[in-house]
Amino acid sequence: MVPSFACIITDLQMPGMSGLELKQHLVARQFAMPVIMITAHYEPGLEERALASGAVYFLRKPFDGDTLIGCIERALKT
Repeated sequence: MVPSFACIITDLQMPGMSGLELKQHLVARQFAMPVIMITAHYEPGLEERALASGAVYFLRKPFDGDTLIGCIERALKT
């Protein structure tokens, strides 16, 4: 199955599956689209774990729309 999208934006804290778990599932299924992870929670090492999982960007809430748009634009160029 070929995805019909070019980038994933996911929160790290979701019911049922975390953003890190989602990224693991994508890797296991060989989906290589860029992933931007966002969170409102602070936890030591969280950003490092998100980026090590393959996320191209990590944003802490609150962030402005221009920041997100910039991340999306850069992610789509990779």
